[in-house]
Amino acid sequence: MARMLSTSHVYHPSNCRACVEHQKFPSAADLRITDPPAAPPLTSMNSLRRARWKAHLTSTPYRSIPLQRRNAHHPAPSEPQDIPSTKPRNLTTTLKSAIHLTGPISVAAYMRQCLTSDLGGYYSSSTLPNGIIGSDGDFVTSPELTSVFGELLGIWFVAVWMTQARPNKIDFVELGPGKGTLINDVLGTVARFPLGNSVERAWLVEASPTLRRVQAEVLTRGIEEIGDGVWEGVSRQLPNVKVRWVEDLRFVERTAATPFVLAHEFFDALPIHVFQAGRRKDDKGGRDASHEWREMLVSPTRPGSGDEFELTLSKTATPHSSYLPTTSERYTALRNTPGATIEVSPESQRIVGDLAAWIGKAGAGAALIVDYGPDDTIPCNSLRGIRNHKMVSPFRDPGTTDISADVDFLALAETAKKGGKVNVLGPVTQARFLLEMGLRERVEQVLRMGDPDRKVEKACKRLVDLGPNGMGKLYKFMAIMPQSERQSMVGFGGEL
Repeated sequence: MARMLSTSHVYHPSNCRACVEHQKFPSAADLRITDPPAAPPLTSMNSLRRARWKAHLTSTPYRSIPLQRRNAHHPAPSEPQDIPSTKPRNLTTTLKSAIHLTGPISVAAYMRQCLTSDLGGYYSSSTLPNGIIGSDGDFVTSPELTSVFGELLGIWFVAVWMTQARPNKIDFVELGPGKGTLINDVLGTVARFPLGNSVERAWLVEASPTLRRVQAEVLTRGIEEIGDGVWEGVSRQLPNVKVRWVEDLRFVERTAATPFVLAHEFFDALPIHVFQAGRRKDDKGGRDASHEWREMLVSPTRPGSGDEFELTLSKTATPHSSYLPTTSERYTALRNTPGATIEVSPESQRIVGDLAAWIGKAGAGAALIVDYGPDDTIPCNSLRGIRNHKMVSPFRDPGTTDISADVDFLALAETAKKGGKVNVLGPVTQARFLLEMGLRERVEQVLRMGDPDRKVEKACKRLVDLGPNGMGKLYKFMAIMPQSERQSMVGFGGEL
C-alpha cells in the first residue's frame, strides 16, 4: 500500500462529507503520493508503436462493463487483505509495457483494462460467472439473495405502467444483467399482470460472451447470433417476447415502444477519473497563487513493493483535468481548496444523459438505478478492490479483482435533468424503497405459504439492514421519469 491512495475506504456519509464540505482534506502525506516516473523521451520509441499503445489503453471507451457488484453488507476490514492470485499475470506485463511507452495512465484507463481487457480482464475470463458471483465467488448481489427483490422491482414497473395510461408497447432494458437473475424475476412478475401482454422485447446490454451464455440459460431456451455482437432468443417467462443481447446501450433500437430500463449495480464499475486540487506551478517550478486540478494517474511501483501499481499525482494539468472538473459547479467550487479530491465518471454521465433524452422524448417510461454511493456529496477516495468477499488493493494482481468506486448520484441527477424533459426521483435508501413496495407484507405471505427455515425472511432482513454497513443503508434507488404533474411514485414517497 506504500505510496498509494488509501483503498480501505468504504462509503460512509461522514467520510465524503468531510472532504466536500472542506472540514478536512487528506494531505499529500496522508495519501502517500509520489511523483510519477518520467515517460521515456519521444526519441527513444517508435511513434507508431506509442500511438498503438495509447489506442489500446483507451479503446472502446463507452463499452458497457457487465455484471453487478459485491454485496455491500459485508463489513470491510480496516486494511486490504493479502489474497493469493489465481490468474496468470499477463495483464500486469501488458500494462507495465504500455505505461513504459506512453507514461502514467488515468484511473479510468486502468479500470477499463482491469475489468474488460481481452488480455486477462476480470470479466473476460472463460470461467465466469461461477468463480465470482455467489457465496463461493467474490461477491453476492441482492437478486441472488431472494427472488422477492426482483418481484418488488417488477411491481414497481407495473405501477409506473399503470400511472402512464398503460402504453401498449414496452421494451425492457437491463444494463449489466449479471447472471440474468434480476431481469428474469422482473419479467416473471410482469407476466402475472396485464403489462406482460404489452412487452415487445427485452434488451440486455452485455459485452461478455461468457456471461451472455449464462444469462441465456436462465432467460431463454436457446440463442442465436443474428448480427455482429447481437444475440437473440425467446423469453421463458414471456413466450411471445424476444430477448436480444447487444454490447452497448447505443445499439438498443429506439422504436415506438416505451422504455423501461433497469441498472442494478452497473454504474459503480464504470471508469472514473480522479483529480486533486492544488496550487499551479509557474515556469520555474515554483507555485503561484492560483489553483488548478491535477489528475491522479496510475504508475508501476518500484521493485519490491507489494502492489504492481500505485497512484501518482500528475506534475502538470492533463487534458482530462483541464476539462472534466469544469463541467459542474459542484467541482469548480472546490478548486481553490488545496487537497480536495473528486472522482468524475464521464461515461456514467453519458449513459444517464442518453437515458434521459430517450425517456424525455418518449414522454413515457422510466429508468430505475440501484447502486451505492453518497446521496449528497462528491465521492472521494472510494476506489476499491473486492476478492473473496474481502477488501483488497485494486493495484495488485490486476484482472483478478473486482474494481469499483462510489456512484455520484447528484452528478447522475444533474446530467439527467440536462439531458431531457425528465424528473428525477430519489435517491432513497434501499430499505425505504423495498419497504414502501411491500417487502414486509410479501415476507409474511411467504411465511404463511411455508418457509420452515425462514430463509426468505432472513434474506429480506439483510436487504433492509440499516446498520453502518447494511445493504438497506448503503444501496440507493433513483428513478428517471418523464416530466409530468405527478412528482412522486411508490417507492419514492408516493402511492400506487
